[in-house]
Amino acid sequence: MNTNNGSSMRDFILLGFSDRPKLEHIISGIVFIFYIVTLVGNTTIILVSNLDSQLHTPMYFFLSNLSFLDLCYATSIIPQMLVNLWGPTKSITYGGCVLQFFFALDLGATECLLLAVMAYDRYAAVCQPLHYTVIMHPQLCQKMVLTACERLSLTMIPFLQHTGTQMNCSKAPDFVLSGLSRDPENRPVLFGVFLVLYLVSLLGNVLLLLAIRADVRLHTPMYFFLSQLSLVDLCFTSTTAPKMLEDLWTSHGPISFSGCLAQLYFFAVFADMDNLLLTAMAIDRYASICHPLHYPLLMTPYRCGLLVGRSWGVAHFVSLVHILFLSQLCFYTNQEIPHFFCDFGPLFQLSCSDTHPNEVLMMALTGLLGIGPLLCIVSSYALIFHAVARVPSTQGKKKALATCSSHLS
Repeated sequence: MNTNNGSSMRDFILLGFSDRPKLEHIISGIVFIFYIVTLVGNTTIILVSNLDSQLHTPMYFFLSNLSFLDLCYATSIIPQMLVNLWGPTKSITYGGCVLQFFFALDLGATECLLLAVMAYDRYAAVCQPLHYTVIMHPQLCQKMVLTACERLSLTMIPFLQHTGTQMNCSKAPDFVLSGLSRDPENRPVLFGVFLVLYLVSLLGNVLLLLAIRADVRLHTPMYFFLSQLSLVDLCFTSTTAPKMLEDLWTSHGPISFSGCLAQLYFFAVFADMDNLLLTAMAIDRYASICHPLHYPLLMTPYRCGLLVGRSWGVAHFVSLVHILFLSQLCFYTNQEIPHFFCDFGPLFQLSCSDTHPNEVLMMALTGLLGIGPLLCIVSSYALIFHAVARVPSTQGKKKALATCSSHLS
């Protein structure tokens, strides 16, 4: 039986605009100029909107996000187009094709949603001028943008299902999770222990989210980041714990290839978000302790929302790159994963393809999102402890360090 479970179809050919070389050179020059103008124009709008405090209004907040989306949308298509116009080959890999199509579709749809949000903002400004500041407060603006951008998670699922169909044509379960224990007598005990831990985690994070939302005194940058961290922790445990509990209860752990990729995608997203949010909290504590007089100006609701929004974008992008590269591998069918959830290492071991590029990519991105935030956190707290050491009174030192307790815990 042939266990190599994959398709030999890997590359496509993009025909481009013309089959005449001279005409293609002219077109490439025009497209390149338009692309540079787009990059410079959108980058200028983003920088000006962020640096000028007079432009920290809902209209310019939405405009800066629209410029960022337009910049990304152009970058998802034009560089590949220029490579095809300049180079001798016009090929694109299957993974590159899926990646380009995904970003073009998602960014285009997100732009439409953002334009609808901007239209609502203008309606509120013109038709309800006296209530405009109440209606379009910073928290609502951030939620509207985040809701539009979080389509990334929803649009990822059809791609995972499509990719799973391409790479594994078996109707039987693709993999089997071996779980925490092979002993049937230990499974009920483990099920009870992890069910209690999971429910305690859910209850604790939900109560924290409700308390922060209900108490107006907690509407500060520190608690805003803490609420986001609780949300990420809640989602992080929910990506693995329910499947693990199901496998412990039923004593068997089949999981489809698309389900495995979906679990791994969200696991990587929330793991990266955890690191990035801890970094944002360290920056917040540094600004609060080392620059207390400028703290309200440094950590405005706009900048806090920008930090969290960009963190979600980076986490989704990095995880998507991992999954698209992983989806190009061929796997042996009906293999057992020696783990209680899908992870990169076990999947690489079950692959019958060359996993070296995936391993290099994983090490590079993991190092970037692991070492980078760690260095930022360590340097922030080094500056914090240096600033606290200069405080003359012991009570003042305790008060300054007490504000870091939520982050350190």
